[in-house]
Amino acid sequence: MALHPVLSRAFSAAALLAAAACASVPDAPPVSVPEVVSAYTQKVPGRWALAVAPHQLDSTVEAPELACGGMTFAVALDGAMQRYLIEGFRQIADDVTPVDHVLSPDEVRAGGYSGQILVAASAVAPNVSFAQDGLTSHVHSNLMLSATIDVSGRNRPLLHHAFTASGISNVDAGIVCQNGQGGIGRAAASALQQIAVDAAGAFADSADIRLVVASR
Repeated sequence: MALHPVLSRAFSAAALLAAAACASVPDAPPVSVPEVVSAYTQKVPGRWALAVAPHQLDSTVEAPELACGGMTFAVALDGAMQRYLIEGFRQIADDVTPVDHVLSPDEVRAGGYSGQILVAASAVAPNVSFAQDGLTSHVHSNLMLSATIDVSGRNRPLLHHAFTASGISNVDAGIVCQNGQGGIGRAAASALQQIAVDAAGAFADSADIRLVVASR
């Protein structure tokens, strides 16, 4: 039985809307970064490209059978790092533009950038311990990251700084460990916040960076 033309068009439109909804990608959740303290009161002038070096930080942690029943928890760091860095650098710089790859010197000049900020990080094996306490489990997470920030101007390197960050969380995971993933996530977020604050602080306090921009 053929549908009335009006009903047919209505069903087609509904199908298109449903397909578009299924294909849409949800926005990434917002992140927050503590205040970046600098020796300078003014933001760093100029226009800067912000790149994150390719990395593979995500991992998993498997709980022992007696605590959390041998469940596996994700340690997710990769997708959020650039978002934390953007929030940190925007506190202390006039113009920071995230880019999806490390720019060549020609690309830096062609893009009208004052220079490029490159942040790299590598993960130390996450230290996550589980302890059974009656009917519930406790999860202690300590995620350590080593990182570097390298800043180059149009003609020369301006800054190299290496540092470490650590995120710690202690949670009561609950009877079925329903809070375990949230505790590990809080430790990851804390470590990424520290990376953003330390990298942005080193950038903001660099006299070389400020002098290069001021001299143009």
